[in-house]
Amino acid sequence: MIVKIGYTLTLLYGSMAVGYFARRKGYVAIEKSTTITKVVMIFLIPAVNCLSFWILDISHVRIFGLPLVGIIVMLSTILPAKYLSKFHRLSQQETGSYITSALFSNVGFSLGGFLCFLLLGEEGYGLSVIYGLGFSFCLYVIGFYIAAYYGSVEGKRMVKNTMNTFVKKGGLPPLLGIVVGICLNVFGINRPEVCGTIFKGLIPISTFFLLFAAGLTFKSEGILKYKKTWATISLIKFLYSPIIGLLGAYLIGYSKIPNRFILKVVFIEASMPVAISSLMLSNLFRLEKDLTNSCWAFTNVFMVVIVPIIIMLAINVL
Repeated sequence: MIVKIGYTLTLLYGSMAVGYFARRKGYVAIEKSTTITKVVMIFLIPAVNCLSFWILDISHVRIFGLPLVGIIVMLSTILPAKYLSKFHRLSQQETGSYITSALFSNVGFSLGGFLCFLLLGEEGYGLSVIYGLGFSFCLYVIGFYIAAYYGSVEGKRMVKNTMNTFVKKGGLPPLLGIVVGICLNVFGINRPEVCGTIFKGLIPISTFFLLFAAGLTFKSEGILKYKKTWATISLIKFLYSPIIGLLGAYLIGYSKIPNRFILKVVFIEASMPVAISSLMLSNLFRLEKDLTNSCWAFTNVFMVVIVPIIIMLAINVL
């Protein structure tokens, strides 16, 4: 367990640190973050998704309720976030940043997927991707509308181009990878053994580059300005959301499925920090970038404490 925790923390924070210092030293421009992310989304993630779904056991019909659980967890954060934004006396644009930070987490094939793979193997990764299928819907529909409501007039016009933005941001290839993998699975085509080795290599590689890109965009300026939001956003991310996720999982009956993999995946995914997508929304709709950056930075750095707890609970309790 200690080795897994050490490996996880080293990859997570080492990747972000390399990206951060690469930008600070002038080795890589901040604008390259988008390019790197797109390359990963267009080439690496589709391959990983295809290989995972190729051998995923999809005989349990109830696993397809996972996206619903993910959507419920996300949507359930809106009301408490809106209430807490009033508690903090945030402005309209700050409120938009706070709500979207609470709404979106690093689920699916990002940080959550990596942890699920590390603890539960390929099956865990595949289930984590299914859990995150509702993420794109919530981001490009609900997230865009919330950000537009609290953001600029120019931002509101961008809502009309939701699908166009989804395609441009590289959201389509990962879904196509899932479809191809499921087709190969359903038609009974055996996956070559070498694909397992390729999969195990692609996971840390794609995780490294996604976090490296996130590190490129990290800015320490303005973080302390919103330190009062750190405690409340952490309560939403690391306490409230996992409780809602587990309640939904138990109601669907995931605790009764052998090996309880699905229950563990829900817990892990529902315990993730603020997603980099929240920063994207702040940029697109002119919300308060410093607040979003502050919430993103703190919750992701705080994962140093949270990851060991998640691993211990997932292995020994659930």
